[in-house]
Amino acid sequence: MAKGRVVTVPTPMQKRGVDNVLSGKYKFVAPALRAAGYSNFTAGRSQENFFKAKGVEVYLKALSKVAKKRWNVSLPDKVALTYLDGLESTRLYGKDAIEHPDNMARLAFADRFAQFFGWTRETPMGKLQQFNFFSVDEKTKHDFNENFKVFLKQL
Repeated sequence: MAKGRVVTVPTPMQKRGVDNVLSGKYKFVAPALRAAGYSNFTAGRSQENFFKAKGVEVYLKALSKVAKKRWNVSLPDKVALTYLDGLESTRLYGKDAIEHPDNMARLAFADRFAQFFGWTRETPMGKLQQFNFFSVDEKTKHDFNENFKVFLKQL
């Protein structure tokens, strides 16, 4: 038997799932994965099942290379910059087109940002519930804060 590298290729369903998540058409990851054809179980446990799959990792790396060529930043950096820009979004009002903060857009970006970091979780009713940081042990709080500091330094 020949020895060599095992080449992992993303499946069409994995590509559709990633494309649905990145499209922004879906507010949450689970509906995006269900629309791609995944089961409720896989869609509900996206962090454990979908995003850890080798094919998904390969596809995201390929997209990151495309993003690097197009915008001269990696895909995670581009997403972070887009969300940070969204947190400062403004809107023109009145006949003089005076710029004011667009609070609805800012809220939408803040909600998506909070969901991305796991600060909120979806309740069975479909509404977001803010994460209770005080119910977490000190080591987890410290680890989170350190990871967040590293993230902010990358921007």
